[in-house]
Amino acid sequence: MPPPSPPPVPPAPQFPATRPCISQMNTGCICTCGCPSCNGSTSSTTDHASAPEHDLPTVPLYTPTHLRPHVPLMVFGYALTPDEILAFGERHGLGDSSDEYQLYDAAMDMIGEQLPRGKRRRATVWDPKSMDLATCFAVGGNLNSERLEMAKDWELVKQMQKALETDELPQWYHARPNF
Repeated sequence: MPPPSPPPVPPAPQFPATRPCISQMNTGCICTCGCPSCNGSTSSTTDHASAPEHDLPTVPLYTPTHLRPHVPLMVFGYALTPDEILAFGERHGLGDSSDEYQLYDAAMDMIGEQLPRGKRRRATVWDPKSMDLATCFAVGGNLNSERLEMAKDWELVKQMQKALETDELPQWYHARPNF
């Protein structure tokens, strides 16, 4: 008799399948594709210069645990483990590596100062790579519709990429409820 098979894996959140049309890569969109940016406009005055190369994925809005179906609280951003933050501080010569607390604080301050005021959000998340807690520099989240809309802020993503010295796109992480 064969051993019982494991239960099926629940499906991952579905992300929108929209991609920018080819002509959006130019400064003006002259397509008739009906993409969200131009709505099928044939005018060459529609400016797509700030449109990202990639769509930023979204997740459903958060629902508390006592409601069903439950959607976990998530944040969209860049998660750094404490070791990665310390390495960032050492690369920039921010302090004495013998005092990890001072180095950690100096690195966090340096990253935060490079982000615009009012958009310096951090959350504690589970890092799936290390299976440990990490600090996430958040672009947005799924707590409410306002924060979900913030997750589409391409300009903030670019600023975070520059501050964190990375070319990677942000990811969704499971957050603690105090985000």
